[in-house]
Amino acid sequence: MAKRADGFLNQIIDYAGTFPPAALPADQAVANYLGFMNSRDGWIVENLAWLVKDLNILEDLLGNHEAGVSAIGRPGTEWAEWQSAREADAKDMSVFLGVCQNASIQTYECVAPPLSHLSAGIGSLKSYQNETDVFFELPWDRDVTTELAMIAEQDWLSAKFRCGGAAVPTPIQLANVLKECIDLELPFKLTAGLHEPIAHEGQHGFLNVIAAIGFRYLDDASVSEMASILADENSASFSIRDSFSYRGRAFSEDDLEELRTFFLTFGSCSVAEPLAGLDRLFSN
Repeated sequence: MAKRADGFLNQIIDYAGTFPPAALPADQAVANYLGFMNSRDGWIVENLAWLVKDLNILEDLLGNHEAGVSAIGRPGTEWAEWQSAREADAKDMSVFLGVCQNASIQTYECVAPPLSHLSAGIGSLKSYQNETDVFFELPWDRDVTTELAMIAEQDWLSAKFRCGGAAVPTPIQLANVLKECIDLELPFKLTAGLHEPIAHEGQHGFLNVIAAIGFRYLDDASVSEMASILADENSASFSIRDSFSYRGRAFSEDDLEELRTFFLTFGSCSVAEPLAGLDRLFSN
């Protein structure tokens, strides 16, 4: 009997129930997260994604339950605005951690400052390196090769990319940044638009991402080859029976463990949809 081999996806989802398109009320999102963590589906969930500005209501909603939090910082694109946003975030996180003893901020995620101020922005967050992992979200409207190289110089700082909503990258755009992350050995997170394991209707699939970075890291695939994998909407190309494979190229458990040191998690407002997609793939 074929064995279902999707354990390499362990703790790959940061549950973002309050974010679109689900946009659930805060109490429902927390209830869902706690329910996942105490169910057979909890294996795929890592942290609770939560806006820093709303941390003040999270303590009461958690009650006596424990939670790991991915804290999503305030926006801020201009340098002065970015600085003010970081100061406000730092204050809110400090207050939260002081009053909520059963929750921990596992990651802090914010938009990257403008390139001209990136060094200063990195310096302003250096104090975080012994407290939490920090992720800079990078845009799609320009080449971010320089930013990625600067981020990779810091062992406490990683990259984040948005793959859905109003900012869906093309396969070639996504392939380019994934290639850079792999070559720089830079961990990254993704968010939005990854509800399905396989690409569909122009939306990216999280198994496509793993296959693409696997072919880059292990087989030195080109950007165009990675883009082709990312754009593949044929579920027959993928298998999670006995091992994870793409078009017959199987990845070992050690391979997949190594790939997950790069692709850490993705934010999703749904857990049921990714799991249902995996169920369908295994049943095919």
